[in-house]
Amino acid sequence: MALLERRGVNTVARPLPGALAGPLRRGRDRFNAAFFVARQAVPALDPESFADGVRELGTVAETIAGHEPDRLDTVVAALYDLTLMLHQKGLLAGPGRPEAFGRLWNELLPAVHVHLAAAPEETAGRLVNALCQLEATPGVRTGEWIDRLIAVVNGLSGRAELFDAGRLLAWRCGMAHQREAALDAAGRVSERILRACLGLSTDDLAQLRADPWLDPAKAGAAGRGGRKRLQIVAETGGFRGFGGPFATPPLPFLLDGSLAVRDAENVWRLHADVFGTVFRKYAYKNNIENNTSASAARVTPEGVVTWNGAKARFERISKPSGIVCDGTTIAVTLSRSHRVLLIAMAAEPGEDGTRGRRE
Repeated sequence: MALLERRGVNTVARPLPGALAGPLRRGRDRFNAAFFVARQAVPALDPESFADGVRELGTVAETIAGHEPDRLDTVVAALYDLTLMLHQKGLLAGPGRPEAFGRLWNELLPAVHVHLAAAPEETAGRLVNALCQLEATPGVRTGEWIDRLIAVVNGLSGRAELFDAGRLLAWRCGMAHQREAALDAAGRVSERILRACLGLSTDDLAQLRADPWLDPAKAGAAGRGGRKRLQIVAETGGFRGFGGPFATPPLPFLLDGSLAVRDAENVWRLHADVFGTVFRKYAYKNNIENNTSASAARVTPEGVVTWNGAKARFERISKPSGIVCDGTTIAVTLSRSHRVLLIAMAAEPGEDGTRGRRE
């Protein structure tokens, strides 16, 4: 039996997965109407691609059927609508489709079946939205986010904690601009989930909030007593022609007290901490000035950086074009480079005094 049969549209020629067939058959008129309306709005909506997307709901349908069978029709209807919306937006069709969506249907949603059965629109909708944001942010590790979220599912107390854990893990996987929201979420989750997500206790959150370059694994007594020194904690940015954000070598400045960067065309807020760096484009304002740093950070042409009584020389820095400090992180740019070097007081440097990953 075809999934959709209306005005010549036949989107499923092959058999449907077992548990999925019943809800689709029972709701065929409603699903036919939804697809017809969607295709009127988006004529390019491909029936075969959409049918393949619907078939991907088979695994989660089997899981719901095995645990909450009375909720199967409701869950399938919600996932059908969500899949249709994603296909309308072009997020699931064609060769550019993110691989992570397959894992969402086949691994993550079945893992959270209890929450999905209780509130399918909210649960699936918020997880899909999170995945879309992760996929849209360069450098973020979406696969790791899925792995880590699945690993904590059994310890969750409810949907609210699921969403808080998702935010914490998104931050951990590179969404540096989610830092404040994630720290707020960290104050709401249980001690068990906090340890599973970040590897620290509630008592150590104040340290993490105060120091963006503190490795959570080093928090606690070791973090309070550990020695720190100036070092390059991250290198980020890059030339637009090679996948970076900048058309010309950038200059750093402070925007409302926070790190920002500009090139000849655009302005970005720069969010950076131990988990990653994220550039978010800022609506250009003609009155933006290259504000000087409130903290007395200095750099010489030879690469000697001084700040708050600390001093270090970095061979990587030659002929700096700009330097600012937001109070915890120093941003340095070079006259012939599209990269931004970030320097902070941090423990346990890697080789060459560089700590953290290059973005």
